[in-house]
Formats: sequence, structure tokens, C-alpha cells
Amino acid sequence: MSLHVFASLEVSPQAAAQAKAALRALAEATRQEPGCLRYELYELDGRPESLYVFEEYRNEAAVAFHRAAPHYRAFRELAAEILVSPVDVKVLKSTPT
Repeated sequence: MSLHVFASLEVSPQAAAQAKAALRALAEATRQEPGCLRYELYELDGRPESLYVFEEYRNEAAVAFHRAAPHYRAFRELAAEILVSPVDVKVLKSTPT
């Protein structure tokens, strides 16, 4: 059963372009991870400082692998400098219907 991750990021308006560039690089590297099934970046229409990431991983081990990856840790260091509030991360599990 795959896991879905939904992350909301609010960056300072002055850092929006930098954040998007860093997230594009993070997405490219993350998509190469063996357990990553999906990694997409979005911004709220009309609010380029409101960013959202939708991720899908094969299992919890794949999420742990991602969070330990150098590209993820590097982004988290940058995020500490440009975020105006903590990242809101939700990990969702599929439920049978």
C-alpha cells in the first residue's frame, strides 16, 4: 500500500523564486529514488509564495529513505531560512473502499 505525502510551504515573497528553483531540483532528485512513485510541485494561483508538494512512495521505508537523502536534508536547511511558518506535512495512507 503506497503512502501519499502532502506538504504545504509558505515562503517569504522575496524567496519565492529561490524556493521554487530549490523545490524543482529536489523534485528531480527525488523522482530518481527507488521508492518514489510521484513528486509534483504546485503553487497557489496568484500567490507564488504558497507552495504545495504532492508525493507518493511505495511504502514507509521509501519515505524514510527520502527523508535521509542528502538532497532532502539540503532543502530542509534552506527551508529553515526562507519559510515564514513551519512546513505542514501530512502523510496519508490509502484506505480500502
